[in-house]
Amino acid sequence: MTGSGTQADPYIGEIRRGREIGHSPSHKWIWHACIDCGKKRWVKLTNNKPDSSRCNSCSAKMNGKPRRGENAPNWKGGEHEVNIAYGRRKRLRVLEHYGGSPPKCACCGESLLEFLTIDHINGGGNKERQKRGFNTAYYLERENYPSGYRVLCMNCNFALGHYKYCPHQKEGVSIL
Repeated sequence: MTGSGTQADPYIGEIRRGREIGHSPSHKWIWHACIDCGKKRWVKLTNNKPDSSRCNSCSAKMNGKPRRGENAPNWKGGEHEVNIAYGRRKRLRVLEHYGGSPPKCACCGESLLEFLTIDHINGGGNKERQKRGFNTAYYLERENYPSGYRVLCMNCNFALGHYKYCPHQKEGVSIL
């Protein structure tokens, strides 16, 4: 192994094991300078050659694919609150499409947005989420609001999923 044995002040071309520098312990790493900007960093060795000759920033510029900031393709303003508001507006559009304006539960009439959710009328929501992921509002809007969905409150949706009926529809029926 080449190197001084200490973690401080590596020199260009110095090779160390990952566990010595806080990287993957099963690989060797080389202290390497970016060929464009000169930034020095640890680069993983593969077949005794550095994996990359450029740093992430220069590599992104060369590939024409900026990865961060307002030049990134998925940029939505950069603030956590902006992204939360974006998701809430999308969710409201979907709830209004399926549950009216203002949206309400198709079973009990609950209208507090925090309690409302999208229900798969014929069931199968779990299988659908496993297939395409959790962002139901994004999916429904992207697919131009397909049929087979409705707005229910969390209580009605839970009861239908677990008991196969909603207590609002079968007053007086006991599960005990």
